[in-house]
Amino acid sequence: MQSNCEDYSFRELVPDDAPQFRNLRLDALTTSSDVLAATLEEVEADSEGVVRQDIDARIRNGGFSVGAFSKQLEMVGMVNVARPSLERLRHIGCVWGVYVSTEHRNRGLARELLLELIRLARNIEDLHQLHIEVVTSNASAVRLYQEVGFECYGTQPRAIRTNEGYHDEYQLALILR
Repeated sequence: MQSNCEDYSFRELVPDDAPQFRNLRLDALTTSSDVLAATLEEVEADSEGVVRQDIDARIRNGGFSVGAFSKQLEMVGMVNVARPSLERLRHIGCVWGVYVSTEHRNRGLARELLLELIRLARNIEDLHQLHIEVVTSNASAVRLYQEVGFECYGTQPRAIRTNEGYHDEYQLALILR
């Protein structure tokens, strides 16, 4: 797919991005709730202050978030990396919350967000691999993750439970070094 991202900018998020981050998460849960672990009610319960603290804590723990912004400086996409606090697991970055708002899809933004995330991750000396999980029914996301270098290493049965039933998840990894 050809990237059409010249109308967008990408940057690491800071705690001041909390209001837009929260709004985008709410949008994700409104439009794609069947494939996400969090519920709309859980994210709605978090104030902007809590989200600000979460972003700050992620950064202090060696993780980061990347946002895609329109020319109007509206955050329209995001991806996040969390790092475990245990020393023997710090070499792993857990990728989560890959999302592009509905009206900005099919322009290559998710791919560009992931490529920027991978570029930034490669610059972190003690980060050696990235892991991501995706419901097995989300074929387009699975294909995208594999196209940017992630490889499937397992399947977690019944990983997410919704009112409609259970969803299995593929577990994928990208070795950085």
